[in-house]
Amino acid sequence: MPDSQNQETPKVELSNASKDKKSSSTDGINWEDMMSDSDVPTRSGGSSIPAVSFSTSKLSADLGVTPEVFKQMHETKPDEALAMLLQARGSSSSTASGLSASIKEKHDALIYKFTMEFIQEDAFKKLDANPKAVYGMKAFLAELQVPMTSKPMLSVITQIEAHLDQYVKDLQRFLNNEDQVKAQRLAQDILWEKANISNAKVEKMKKQSHDTVSGVNACKDNILQWTAEIQDLQIKIDELECKIANEKTKQEYLESKTAEISQEEINKEAHDGIKYFNSAKVMDGAIIRLNEENEVLAEKMKVTKELYNKLRTPLLKKSV
Repeated sequence: MPDSQNQETPKVELSNASKDKKSSSTDGINWEDMMSDSDVPTRSGGSSIPAVSFSTSKLSADLGVTPEVFKQMHETKPDEALAMLLQARGSSSSTASGLSASIKEKHDALIYKFTMEFIQEDAFKKLDANPKAVYGMKAFLAELQVPMTSKPMLSVITQIEAHLDQYVKDLQRFLNNEDQVKAQRLAQDILWEKANISNAKVEKMKKQSHDTVSGVNACKDNILQWTAEIQDLQIKIDELECKIANEKTKQEYLESKTAEISQEEINKEAHDGIKYFNSAKVMDGAIIRLNEENEVLAEKMKVTKELYNKLRTPLLKKSV
């Protein structure tokens, strides 16, 4: 230990000596005259500091964080961002090494989380349960896309991100198609019901028309019969005439009902029922098309899952 101290002491003295020499060699130099206006931030009585553009990516790299994280710090906590930049610039090598170790530790934790959530676990299952989870996944993958991440790991992250985009796109379309099928089937059921109601009305009208015609014929028969009885039974003429008058009133009522329910109205209601039936029938094509498209999408999603699992399998074995 004494030897090492004796060896270090001359270096310190030499450094001090060199500093004194450098200081003495610069005595008498007017530094202000040697600096241009652009080199001097402010001057007494001069203008304010000009706006200086900066690169977010470069400053974030100095701190070892992503540009997104640095941008958020710059907008919400500029004082902390400035302090970290000055600390990174003026800290000793040991402090810088400690900061790098802390950043590396954080990065390693992110890599571990990525391995657990995207390799060990099936990330697509989370998307099946909640498609909106893709936003959090993509934000997390963006945190890993920094210079500290190795090229092979970046390649895996990029591929998984592409698989996520494709799967979510197909999944959203698949779910939209299912919603359309449900809506189409609901509308189709309503049209089927309307068609059945129209058909029931038509049958009811036909029966009512038939019944009134039968009633009219029955009244005519009664009139003929009772008229014949008048000839045979003069005593009951008044009574029978009264009956005839009543039956005539009934006949007029039934005939008016018959006139109200015309064949034209029956045909119109039947035509409406046919239109409802035809509209419901047309929807069969749309439903078939959507179901066929969903079959293709399901097959595409299956292939995407297979590609994802194929990518995960070797990585999963390595991580075990």
